[in-house]
Amino acid sequence: MQQVSTLHCPSCGAPLNVQDHPSQMVTCPYCGTPIQLETEKAQNLETLVHPVLEQQVVNRPSDPKARWAAASLLIGVIGIISTFFFPIFCVPLNMIGLAAGIIGKSSSKSALAIKGIVVNTIGILINVIFGVLAVLGVLVSGT
Repeated sequence: MQQVSTLHCPSCGAPLNVQDHPSQMVTCPYCGTPIQLETEKAQNLETLVHPVLEQQVVNRPSDPKARWAAASLLIGVIGIISTFFFPIFCVPLNMIGLAAGIIGKSSSKSALAIKGIVVNTIGILINVIFGVLAVLGVLVSGT
């Protein structure tokens, strides 16, 4: 016969009604924290409660392509800002940022990579427009 025990959520302290099962997953109805009960063998049932979120943070492998996604957005912003100060470096900088965004698109941070791709594309377009306007200005002025 299964016993129902009342435990408390380690995140918010809310009462949890759980059945004595080894390796049972429970979600706190108040804060949504996933909690895993490991075994029945421990003498104190409170020692069985482990927030799954903490385990995932400790055991989660890093995603190296996610750094490319963040770098893409950062490079794009720097490229657009530097358009007004060092326009000659902006197109190559935005091209690097565009490549970083394409690499980062297959990571866990794909939304960030897409934002980086958009920002770098805008940076390239701004530089092309400024270049065309500069050429037209030189042609119109005749110098």
